[in-house]
Amino acid sequence: MSTNNKGSVLVFTLIIFSIVIMISFNAINMTKANSEIIHLEKEEFLLEEKSLSYLELIISNIANQIDSKINLFSNEEEFYDYFTSKLFTSSISYSDKNISTEIKYTKNTDKINYKIETTYKENEIYKSTTCSLEIKNPFTLTTNSTIYTSKDLIKIQNYKEN
Repeated sequence: MSTNNKGSVLVFTLIIFSIVIMISFNAINMTKANSEIIHLEKEEFLLEEKSLSYLELIISNIANQIDSKINLFSNEEEFYDYFTSKLFTSSISYSDKNISTEIKYTKNTDKINYKIETTYKENEIYKSTTCSLEIKNPFTLTTNSTIYTSKDLIKIQNYKEN
């Protein structure tokens, strides 16, 4: 009677062992997939932060340019000529092998609207951030002040992360 059970015990043991191995492999694969997802989320967050930090650096450069130049202009034409020139856009933008910056502007009678987009690339993954910025024309403002700062003239709108 004991000889009849040896084969069935061996088959049953192999089946149980196979099931345990399959469950172990699935658990390992799920753990690996979850860690890859967490790694990608972390990388996306870091790219987003880097893109946003470059955008804030550009806005800071614009504020510095306004603070250093705005009171040197004697008329509207000088104001518009400077803040729409290539010299201005090259002085505020930042380029690197991983970062690209695109600055577009539209000129109105009372302000200049800028659309600034920074794109950060790392390991074939792109993250871009867009912002609209408005520089008010100090010659059309109806205040008693003749000295303006960047806080008086800059209005930041529409942060978007793409």
